[in-house]
Amino acid sequence: MVKLLALYPIGRILFWISIELKSYLFYLVNEVRAIEYPWVVENLRFVPRGDLILDVGCAESLLSHELIARGFRVVGIDIQDYPFKDKRMIFLKRNIMDNHLPDNIFDAIVMVSTIEHIGLRSNGQTVEDTNGDLRTMNELARILKHQRIIILTTPTSEKNPYE
Repeated sequence: MVKLLALYPIGRILFWISIELKSYLFYLVNEVRAIEYPWVVENLRFVPRGDLILDVGCAESLLSHELIARGFRVVGIDIQDYPFKDKRMIFLKRNIMDNHLPDNIFDAIVMVSTIEHIGLRSNGQTVEDTNGDLRTMNELARILKHQRIIILTTPTSEKNPYE
C-alpha cells in the first residue's frame, strides 16, 4: 500500500479526497434528495461531458454544482434567487413557462421535485395556472434538442406512493 501511494503525487491524492468529500457533503446537506440526486446523476451517464444541461427549479438545490463537477455545462432557471451562484454556471431568474430561450438548445434537462409546484400560488408564483405542468412540459420539449433526455422526479407520499 505504501509503495502504491508513493507512485501517486500527493496533489493527486488530495484532489481525489477533495472530490470524494465534496460528493459526501453534497448528499449529506441535501438529505431529502438523497435518492433523487444520485438517480438523476446515474441517468445522465449517457450524456457526454461538456453537454449543456438545464436545471429547472434550482433555487434551493446544489445539483447544478454536482453536474458542473462532473463536467457538464449548466444553466439553472428558477423564479426565486439562486444563493449558490458559481462563475461556471449561468443562472436565469425566470419562469420556465416564459423563459425566452431559443428552440433546441439543451442536450438534457433535469427537474427535481419541481413540476408539482408549477402553476400554483407558491414559491414566488403570483398567478395560478391549472395547466402549468402541461405548459411546462411543452416548453421543455421546445427547448430540448431532438431525441435528447428530460429527467424529472416528483415526491411521493409514504402512505400512498401513487398520491
